[in-house]
Amino acid sequence: MLFLQATAMVSERKTGRRRRQSSPIEIEAMTTVRIRPTCEDTTEFVGRRKKASMARSISPSGYSNRRDSLTESLALMSRSCEDHSSLKQNIERLRETSMRDPSSFPLDSLAPELKVKILEHLPVRERGRMGLVNRQWRSLSRTCSLWSRVDLTEFPLCYHNQCKSPQLCYSFYKKKVKSFIRFLINIKPNVRSFTMAFDLQQEHEDGWKSAMEQLLGQMNCSDLMSACLNWTDTPVKPLGIEHNKTWGASDYRDMRYNQRLRQRKFISFFDYFTLLASNVRSLCLPFDWSDRSMLSLSRLSNLECLSALHYGHFKVPGQKNIDRLFSSLPNLKSVSLQVVSTYSCAFSIRSSQLELMDLSSCRGIYLIQLRTPNLTSLKLPQISRSAYVCYQEDDPLPCVADVLKEGAPKVHLLNGSSNFDDVLSTVCACSRHSNVYD
Repeated sequence: MLFLQATAMVSERKTGRRRRQSSPIEIEAMTTVRIRPTCEDTTEFVGRRKKASMARSISPSGYSNRRDSLTESLALMSRSCEDHSSLKQNIERLRETSMRDPSSFPLDSLAPELKVKILEHLPVRERGRMGLVNRQWRSLSRTCSLWSRVDLTEFPLCYHNQCKSPQLCYSFYKKKVKSFIRFLINIKPNVRSFTMAFDLQQEHEDGWKSAMEQLLGQMNCSDLMSACLNWTDTPVKPLGIEHNKTWGASDYRDMRYNQRLRQRKFISFFDYFTLLASNVRSLCLPFDWSDRSMLSLSRLSNLECLSALHYGHFKVPGQKNIDRLFSSLPNLKSVSLQVVSTYSCAFSIRSSQLELMDLSSCRGIYLIQLRTPNLTSLKLPQISRSAYVCYQEDDPLPCVADVLKEGAPKVHLLNGSSNFDDVLSTVCACSRHSNVYD
C-alpha cells in the first residue's frame, strides 16, 4: 500500500499535476498505516525496496551493507507481525467460540448463586465496575446478596502516587463515597457486615452523619451480624492549616467543645443504629459510657463480641455501668475494654457466659473480684508504682492469683502466657508481687 502511494506521488510529479492537500483525518490514517502495517503489505513493500536498492547499488560493499540491514529489518518486522497476527487469531477464535456457544465462558456456565459468591471477593470498586460490561453483568451487580458486606473504608483518598491538592482529592473522595451510598440505597441490600470511619461532628462540612443514617434506613439491617463504627475520625481526610498552629487555652476549649458536640451526635446516631440493627453479634466502636449510650447498647441482647474503645477525655465508667454492661448483655462471650483513668480505681466483673476478656489497653484500673466461671483467657494492663501507692496499707489490694483462683478457675492464659508466675510480677500490685517496684 505504501509502495502504491509512493508510485502515485512520482506519477504526479511527472505529469505536472499538483496534488491536493490531505485532510487531518487522512494524514492520521496514513500515519497509522505507516506505523502499523499488515503482514502482507509489509513483506511485499520490504521485498520491493530490497530489489530496488539492490538494483541501484554500484559497489559490492554498498550492496552487502544494504543487504544486511534490510535482512535484519525484515526479520524484526516479520517477528512482530507474527506475534500480532497470532494474538489477533487467538482473540478471533475466542470471540467465535463465545458467539457459537455462550456457555463456553466459565463464569457464564455457573449458577447465579455461585457467581455471587465469587464476585463477593472483589473490592468495592471492581464490583461496581463489572456492571459496565453488559446487561447481564449489570443485573448481576445489582443483586442484593452481592452487597452483604459493606466496607466504606476501602475507598482510597487518591488514585495517584503524587497529589498536589489533597483537599481537591478529598472532595472527589466524598463524591465517590456518596455516589456508592446512593447506589446501595437504590438496590436496598441485605447487609451482614458494615464498616465505616467518618467524623460525625463535621456535619456542616462533610455530611457524613446524615448520609450514614440515610443508608442505614434504606438497608435491610435485620441480618446485620458484624459492625465497626468509627465515628470519631475520618482517616483519609487531609489535615488543614489550623493543625499546624501553636495551641493555646482557647484552642483547648474549642477541642473540648467539638468533643462534646461529636458525642451528642454519636448518641443520636447510635440510638438509631441499635433500633434498626438489634441482632448484631459483633460490635467495635469508641464508647462514651453515657447513660443514653448504655441504654442503646442494652438493646443488643444477642451481642457476643464487644470492643469498646476509649473516646475523648478521661471518663471512668464506674462500677454501676460495668454491672449494667454485663447484665444487659447475657450472651456476651468476648469483651475488650479501653478505659483510661487519671487515678486508680477498682472493678469487679460478674458474667456467667464471658470466655475472653482483654483489659490490656486500660490505664489506672485494677480487678479486685471476678465471678466468671467460663473465663478462659484474660489480659490485664501492667501495674505502675503510682497505682500501688494510691491504696492505704489498711486496705491492701488483693492478689490477682487469688482473684483468678476464686472467681475464674478455668483461666489458663494470662496475657497470652500459661506461666502465671512470670506475668503476675507485672500485673499484680499485692504485697507478694509488689517488690518489683522497690
